[in-house]
Amino acid sequence: HATLAASIVLGIPALLLLSRNAIIHERLVDRLEAQEERKEVRRLNHDERFRQALPLLDRLLARDPDDVETLQTSALTRFRLAEIETDRQVRADLQMRALADASQLVQLEPQASWPYRVRAFISRGFGRIAEAEQDERAAAASTRSATPWSALIATT
Repeated sequence: HATLAASIVLGIPALLLLSRNAIIHERLVDRLEAQEERKEVRRLNHDERFRQALPLLDRLLARDPDDVETLQTSALTRFRLAEIETDRQVRADLQMRALADASQLVQLEPQASWPYRVRAFISRGFGRIAEAEQDERAAAASTRSATPWSALIATT
């Protein structure tokens, strides 16, 4: 019985430590994969291969639906793709999803002006002038105007 007791006393903490390390490793791998996918999305968008970026964006958003950088990229990618799409139904679906992603940005960052400006830009591009003007007024009235990225750029 002493051997069993010693195995339990020493084994359980070791098992807990190994489990903790496995979870940390899994999270790290997931973050690295997401980082690589974001890099690939940027490259595809730079090359104007928007349609190829959509599955990666969908995977990133499935992982973290509240990631504002990915939501912004998704909204603008779908906007650009909708501009060149010839099929009416596909274009309408892209427009709806672009506006939905932009609206999610506004919900996540209601005090910032930039999500309103993104949605206004997309709305205006789709001919929704009244909605765009409403978002532009909301952006002007918001308390925070700088995006995290523009704030970083301004300091360099």
